[in-house]
Amino acid sequence: MFRFTTGIMLFLVFFETMAQNDLGTKPRKSQLVVRLDNDAFVSGRQDRYYSSGHYLTFYHYLGKGKSLSIGFGNQIFTSDLRKELEPEEIDRPFAGVNYLKFGFQKRKPGIVTEFSLLGGVIGAKSGVGQFHNWYHDNFGFPRANGWENQIDDSFLLNLNLRASKSVFRSGNFEVLADGLAAIGNLEQSLSIKPSIRIGTFEDLEFSQINGSRVGTRNRQEQYFQLGVELKQVFFNRTIDGELMNPELPPEFESQNSVAEVFGEFILNYNHFGMGYGIYYRTKENESASNQVFGRITLSWLF
Repeated sequence: MFRFTTGIMLFLVFFETMAQNDLGTKPRKSQLVVRLDNDAFVSGRQDRYYSSGHYLTFYHYLGKGKSLSIGFGNQIFTSDLRKELEPEEIDRPFAGVNYLKFGFQKRKPGIVTEFSLLGGVIGAKSGVGQFHNWYHDNFGFPRANGWENQIDDSFLLNLNLRASKSVFRSGNFEVLADGLAAIGNLEQSLSIKPSIRIGTFEDLEFSQINGSRVGTRNRQEQYFQLGVELKQVFFNRTIDGELMNPELPPEFESQNSVAEVFGEFILNYNHFGMGYGIYYRTKENESASNQVFGRITLSWLF
């Protein structure tokens, strides 16, 4: 994984160097963003719960502050793989998710809103469990004991609403607040995410902090963001969903209140952007514990 990510970064840096002469002032209209979440991106063996996520999203600027996005997402959830647990002892359900996500963003000075619709599949038909076993078998990791009783197959449909606001800005310092709502059969939740950032950055509506820089005329951002997301969870199918064999213990129920603390560095240049963050998440169900994972973001603006 490390060699693969390093190879992508070197590839993008090469093309960034080749593109340095293209520094016109017209706005960039498209951006491709790769996001990788993995507990292997932090020191020590974490290997539990939200094990990894892989996301590829294309953004396109329509003009007048409007943009569209389409993306693919893949998520892997497991029990604590640092322990050899029998099926009745696992502390979090195994679950695999694949989905497509379509979004519309409205960007105004100091505020950005987004509406997105997610459609996908969870369960054995997603193929995530087979992929996870293949990866562990071929790269020297022990096979996880639990995919045979993962969250059962289901088609997913979710509507997600997000609003981001610049609360205060003075020079190279900014205070922001995000509000998020999820409605559907994958997740039902409400959350608020206050954060600060320090450095050189674009106005909120054209900054990578909102997922993409499409529409920007400036080309560089270098900042550090620190924040916390406080979430009230009403339903989380990766925990509350029915297992393939619901008669086998244990039974799981998601925690109503979850918090996630994060710190992330973002470096964006003319075309190429990258970021690295560390995320700490409180336990999502009673028998589990907290977890830490890393996030790598790579992007190309054109």
